[in-house]
Amino acid sequence: MTLRKRLSIYTIILVVVFITTATGIYYVISTNSLKKELFSQGELMVQQNILLLDDFFSNARNITEAIAASEKLKNYLLNPSKTLQLSLEQEFLQIYKKIDIIQAIRLVDTSGHIRVFIKEGEILSENPRYTKISLSHKKFFIKARNYKGKGVIFSNMERGKLPNEETFCPSMVRSIKPLTRNNQRIGYLVINFWGDKIGSTLNLNKDPERKHSFLVEINLRDSTRNGIFLYHWNKKYEFANQFRTGYTFQGMYGPDLWQKLTSHKCGVMRLKSGDFMFFDTFYPYKDSLQAWKVCSILNHDQFFKSVVYIKRFYFLIVLVSIVFVIIFSHSFSRKFTNPIWQILGQLERIGRGDLSGIDPIKGDYEIEIISKSISSMVESLRKYIEELHDTRKKLEMLDRLSSLATLSAGLAHELSTPLNSIILISEMLADELEGEKKDDVLTIKNQAERCMKIIHSLREFSARKLEDEHIELIRLGEVIKKLKPLLEFYASKFNFEVKLQDTGLIKGNRIQIEQLIINLVINAVDALKSTKNGVIRLETFNENGHVVLKIEDNGEGISNEHINRIFDPFFTTKDVGKGTGLGLSIVHGIIKSHGGHIDVKSEKGRGTIFIIRFPEAKNENSIN
Repeated sequence: MTLRKRLSIYTIILVVVFITTATGIYYVISTNSLKKELFSQGELMVQQNILLLDDFFSNARNITEAIAASEKLKNYLLNPSKTLQLSLEQEFLQIYKKIDIIQAIRLVDTSGHIRVFIKEGEILSENPRYTKISLSHKKFFIKARNYKGKGVIFSNMERGKLPNEETFCPSMVRSIKPLTRNNQRIGYLVINFWGDKIGSTLNLNKDPERKHSFLVEINLRDSTRNGIFLYHWNKKYEFANQFRTGYTFQGMYGPDLWQKLTSHKCGVMRLKSGDFMFFDTFYPYKDSLQAWKVCSILNHDQFFKSVVYIKRFYFLIVLVSIVFVIIFSHSFSRKFTNPIWQILGQLERIGRGDLSGIDPIKGDYEIEIISKSISSMVESLRKYIEELHDTRKKLEMLDRLSSLATLSAGLAHELSTPLNSIILISEMLADELEGEKKDDVLTIKNQAERCMKIIHSLREFSARKLEDEHIELIRLGEVIKKLKPLLEFYASKFNFEVKLQDTGLIKGNRIQIEQLIINLVINAVDALKSTKNGVIRLETFNENGHVVLKIEDNGEGISNEHINRIFDPFFTTKDVGKGTGLGLSIVHGIIKSHGGHIDVKSEKGRGTIFIIRFPEAKNENSIN
């Protein structure tokens, strides 16, 4: 068999093997990579949804606590009057307008009768069309009456309606805060939060072709709610217990997946369709027998679309490749073997001692390389000597660079001292001179400073070489240093000064301390918006057994009539829609919970100073 035929056969076999192997490897690698990407996106999506739900309930809890902190609510429950009722109705109405997640606010006495009622921007407690409503028979109110604590609790997520309404309103979650005086329960604050806001947070990155999310309730206390959909992209599947439908998780996905969903806190399941369902558990009621399962389904076909095409057309690719190679292998082998005969002729000439007149051979890249290699054998010794010479030059250049680096370091060291002397003497002379002479001296100073910058560059050249509950001991200066890039970004339009002394430790929650600092700096930035040459100063120091944080600005200041109300919840001097009035209230709450104290000094048009004092922690054993 001739070389040409053998080369054709080898080419066919090699190409087929290569294409088959490469396609198979690509398919396996792509499948594994896409599966990792799918699992990463699924887990990230579920975790983001858990965080969004946690934020929603934290905000709802903070809003409820802030509203319930008003003594006016308790005064009205103990001594009801029309004047006080009208005042509360207007306050509730303003809160509703400011916070878009609120659907209704109710003030309820201990017997369950609604005393003040705001719903969807309407004051129902003064509307004669609505009869007095009692919540005494409602499950969520009975739960609140049996609740022995003082904090905020939440009701089931459901769709409700008033007695005189025929249709259900959208889904909602109620927060209930018991109101007490002298440890005696005198009533309840009940706030309805839109449940659709939860659905919109789960659907922030909407991509129905590739992924979608839903909420399922696990409830071992109430079998009618066990497995119902609280949120679903298809609304007809929601709240099967209220609408008497069979759309439950176990009914739609089967008992096996239901068993896995309820027996694991988090995980991933493969559906019959081939899609992947990722899930995790959220506990809005702090009750192990009643939880929400946050589920996200990622479409398998959309993620694996490219490898599905490869798998589907794999054999077609191989067949086309074989036909193509058979057609072109004969001409390819002839083109390849012809230059080989020319190479043999030149090798015979070289064998006879003829080292001159070697003609280049035209052909494929490899053939031309062989031809050039044969032509270069005659001059191999000379080129080898030239390469040694080039190598010697490169070594000399490296040695010069090393010497230059050493020289740069030496010059930087030797010139820094006299240049610093020149700068200092120039500054002293400039203070004693006037007019052009002073300008000349300042020119000398500026040029010397320019030299110092050059020296700094040389020095660099010479050195060049290849909501949480955790309580801990905190060093305030370290927290501020980590936050400094973010704070400088907020205050980028103004002069931001930081002076940190080495202070003692404080005992607290690092996340809350960070929130406190950020809120106060943002407050200072807001105060400087109409001020030219605005300055924000942030300082820490020790004082009489306390760690002190001082934040000062030269902004518009706070008037005397407002300064005593700035920490009140929902008090703000900003326009409607520009702020909720909760920022400084939250700051005050954080400071109070850490055993600290805050003082405010302000003068209208001159600026404001906030001074926060935290008790210093004596040792690490002070953490409980």
